[in-house]
Amino acid sequence: IQQPWNSIVLEGLRLLDEKREFGEPLPRQLLDTLSGIKNINNFFVLNYNGQIIEGSAQRPIHPITLTFVWYKLKKMLNLFYTDKFQYVALTKPDGYYFVFEHRPNLVVIETNFHVIIPDFAQDIRKIIQKMQNGNK
Repeated sequence: IQQPWNSIVLEGLRLLDEKREFGEPLPRQLLDTLSGIKNINNFFVLNYNGQIIEGSAQRPIHPITLTFVWYKLKKMLNLFYTDKFQYVALTKPDGYYFVFEHRPNLVVIETNFHVIIPDFAQDIRKIIQKMQNGNK
């Protein structure tokens, strides 16, 4: 064992707390709301293992790649900009991938090039925040 036992116990307790606090599935209203937004080509929901739990990926990128990118960037950026890191925007040949965290899941949205990244991301964050506040 390379890690001290107390950090393993604390990590386990943190995961239990997250599961208890965020164990609810993604609300259907969020998916309904996203499907009505202009310039969204597709969206799907990933769990922490990179498995699709809602929707379907229609592009050649593997969902585990998006999960890996999210968590690697989050881990690096949380050291410096904890509250600033809210989404990832990746360019693809015909648009963008946006990855947002809706704990314990990731919401991946595929768009065309007709979106303005900061404005679109802010609108989606507001929708997700509204859904999270509505569930409490």
